[in-house]
Amino acid sequence: MLAASAASQENPRPQDPAPPPAAAAAPADDASEQAPTQATEPRETRALVTPDGSRFLLVRDMQQRQIHWALACWIDGRDDPPGFSGLTLTAVRASLGGTWRTGSRDVDAERAAIRALDEAWQLKMRDPGNVDNNKALLEHDKRAAELGDVRTFRRVLAALPAHRVELLERGGVAVFTLTTIEPALEAVARMVLERREDQALRGLARAWLPSVMRRAEEHARRPERRVHAELLALLAPNSPAVERLEPPPMAAPKRADALAAWEASQHPKRTANVLYGALDLDRTEARLREVFAATSRPAPMDGAQTAIRPPRALRRSVVPGMPAASVSIAWPLPADIGPGTLLAATSWLAGDEGGRLRWLLREKRPQLEVEAVAPWPEGARPALLRIDARDPKGVQGLADDLVAACRKAATEQLSDGNYYQARLAAQRAWARATTDPRQVAVRLAELELAWPNIPFSAEMPQLTETRALVDALKRTFAGAPTVVEARR
Repeated sequence: MLAASAASQENPRPQDPAPPPAAAAAPADDASEQAPTQATEPRETRALVTPDGSRFLLVRDMQQRQIHWALACWIDGRDDPPGFSGLTLTAVRASLGGTWRTGSRDVDAERAAIRALDEAWQLKMRDPGNVDNNKALLEHDKRAAELGDVRTFRRVLAALPAHRVELLERGGVAVFTLTTIEPALEAVARMVLERREDQALRGLARAWLPSVMRRAEEHARRPERRVHAELLALLAPNSPAVERLEPPPMAAPKRADALAAWEASQHPKRTANVLYGALDLDRTEARLREVFAATSRPAPMDGAQTAIRPPRALRRSVVPGMPAASVSIAWPLPADIGPGTLLAATSWLAGDEGGRLRWLLREKRPQLEVEAVAPWPEGARPALLRIDARDPKGVQGLADDLVAACRKAATEQLSDGNYYQARLAAQRAWARATTDPRQVAVRLAELELAWPNIPFSAEMPQLTETRALVDALKRTFAGAPTVVEARR
């Protein structure tokens, strides 16, 4: 999601790109990433869809000597089975343990051992105090570990070479990323395809329980999640984000559930790839088309579970028993507002650069704390604009004050200069998020996944227009809000 500190852009790919910004061309931690001293060439960008449906953004930048590959997928709950929120993330983490082809000492024996381990895990979770069940689980776990090596996949990639193989978690998005060179690109592409098509998901049980514990701790540490869950339940009760905001159940998913979540999240229509660096565009396109020719992953179902039910009038709810009083308000967002405009809007309303809501309420509520987030939930289409506020004076009348201030902010007649700092927000955030070439690829992959119908480039985004910012505020706040109050 985009808050005042998030990064986004929505400018079309430039026909004659400007020289790269200083932030994107900064030296990486590897000395080989430093730009050559010869005259620079302009970046070239090409969008590509391979025969299996995989989406690629190829960015040729001959100032780089390597190629950074970033593959983004959703871990926001859309592919989690009911009752097992977070299972997709666990599967994505386990995917670095290798495939049946790469990492198995005996494929048939390992498959049988993993099936037995899955059954033992289910028995233990149903009767955790049973000593025999615990003993059987340990034995099957040891047997499965003996038949598969979770280090082999990374070692094979390193030999190609492909280094710094990582999995980055960015809210509702996970990015699998690595760095390679042009001669190894085809071999790396085949390993990326193998990871998708032949995944073993080794160590799933080891990864699931710690993940559940971390989520339970986070829920206890962030009581405001109860408020956000209530707010979302009023507007999109079938959204998978509702379950993500609630305490996770202490239950064990079946391996089949994890494999289904993996297959859905990795289907070409659910991923976005970015290759950035010293590319020959024509040769790279030909290689990718050959490697990514087909997929055996079943097409995931696209239901209407994230559909938002806009209220016809102001809707209110109360969550009692909270450690601190607060107010959260949400409005449905028009579907055609892009990420750069949303970032400018949240910055104008509540960011350090704007904070218009605090300014409008400065006399009545001088200690007001306010935050604006959009789009929320991350990845949802359509989505919401959410505003959270706290005031030491209490929440009595706070929601009405905020709604009035939002509508005032949307209808003010101000000059362009008043919006200038908020309009710069996307450019500043882009510079912070792309401090080296590898991060440029990662950020572009996130954007390509979340906003597939908007063309992006590796250049710093253009300045958001004032009229686009004001229009977004007007159309959003013309609708009825939904309010949830947190009370002690």
